Amino acid sequence: MVEDESRRADLVFERSARAERYRLTLRKDGVAVAVIPARGTEREARAFVEQHRAWLERARARQRARPRAATVWTVGTQVLWRGGLCEIRVAAGGEALCQQLRWLHDGVLGPAAAATLPARIGQARAEART
Repeated sequence: MVEDESRRADLVFERSARAERYRLTLRKDGVAVAVIPARGTEREARAFVEQHRAWLERARARQRARPRAATVWTVGTQVLWRGGLCEIRVAAGGEALCQQLRWLHDGVLGPAAAATLPARIGQARAEART
């Protein structure tokens, strides 16, 4: 069976001494990982992947449809906050018309508070766990 380069990059085989059976997972970057148990063969792993090809395509479709989190937060970025999506907006305020970050449904953070935003989010996550 001849495979092209793009298809080969979508599938990785890993051998595991601890695995008891073949396993197929899909990483966040879209690469499928087929785990081969200690006494397994790559030929059997390829057959296992082919047997589960339909599941793999459905999983990739679900992954493509899932919204991606922003890596950099800028004005207009939607973030999950207290169970809902909130948009980061810029608002003019006061006599100096200083810019402030505004969270929908959650009041206003001034420029000084913007520097502590990551710490505040970490604190909110910790509070949510308790």
